[in-house]
Amino acid sequence: MKRLLQWAVRLYPRRWRSRYGAEFRALLEEVPPTWTDLFNILGEVCKIRLQIEPAWKIGAFFAALGATMALGIALSIPATYVSTSTVGVESAGVGGSASIHMAASVAINDVAMRTLNRDYLLALIQRENLYRDDWGKRTNYQLVERMKHSIRISGVSRLQRGTGGFRVSFACDRPDAAQRVVNDLTTALLAKGAPFPMSVLEAGSLPVGPVSPNVRAIVLFGGVCGLVAGLLVALIRTRIWPDPPKLPAPVR
Repeated sequence: MKRLLQWAVRLYPRRWRSRYGAEFRALLEEVPPTWTDLFNILGEVCKIRLQIEPAWKIGAFFAALGATMALGIALSIPATYVSTSTVGVESAGVGGSASIHMAASVAINDVAMRTLNRDYLLALIQRENLYRDDWGKRTNYQLVERMKHSIRISGVSRLQRGTGGFRVSFACDRPDAAQRVVNDLTTALLAKGAPFPMSVLEAGSLPVGPVSPNVRAIVLFGGVCGLVAGLLVALIRTRIWPDPPKLPAPVR
């Protein structure tokens, strides 16, 4: 605790430390240290700093503080990886190019009804050890619903010349599991057959990096918010402390 108090004393302005530092440290050695003393010192340091520091320093301090807090939040968010496969629907098998979009919509409904059933998804969850922390805490129905929210099926009217189709994506916290699951979903769809010709144009690939969290964007946002907060504090401090305290002259 005494080390923390000694560290807190160093946060005072240099001229204050040169005039009162030795006496203050001697006083701290004579009294038993407490958390209250630490918070009192930090509060006094903040008060003095806010009164005497120029606006740009206050803004820079708050920006650094905001960016640091945002970094901590970003690193605490689990990474999410997404793998996507692409399935094509041949226009020749559905009545020409004018019917591609309708065929893709039918295919989306088909995969939702025939592939995304409870037993199939639950088997995938168990095989890939998905949502392991929730096993025993949530029902099978809740686990399956969670997985459904991580699956995205979107229609694409034109993929190649004369070909439409849809994309199947899956998001989870492990890139290898995301790839295996999305390819399993695609294979299951094609294995069950469809009322029109379909083929895999692009299998799910191994994600090279997470899609979230975007650490840079979060840190930048935190820094900007901190900068704005610091400048606002510097702007209104003249109303709170119209007469800044005068620090002692430097000791020579």
